[in-house]
Amino acid sequence: EANQVSLTSLLFLFVNENGAQLSQVSKIFEQNKIQPSIDEIFELSEVNKALKKVDNGGSKGKTLLKIN
Repeated sequence: EANQVSLTSLLFLFVNENGAQLSQVSKIFEQNKIQPSIDEIFELSEVNKALKKVDNGGSKGKTLLKIN
């Protein structure tokens, strides 16, 4: 029986707070060339819960706050 190997490709983007760079990054995400690693999305009212999760090291991706 063959062993299965899962390969994950990682790509990091570093940008400045610059309109042109942010526009390029936005296009990359819109074209699904990069899939962000999102662990969990919290409502703004759950900010303390989100901070506790991050502080405890329990995130396996980005922890986001949803602001309406």
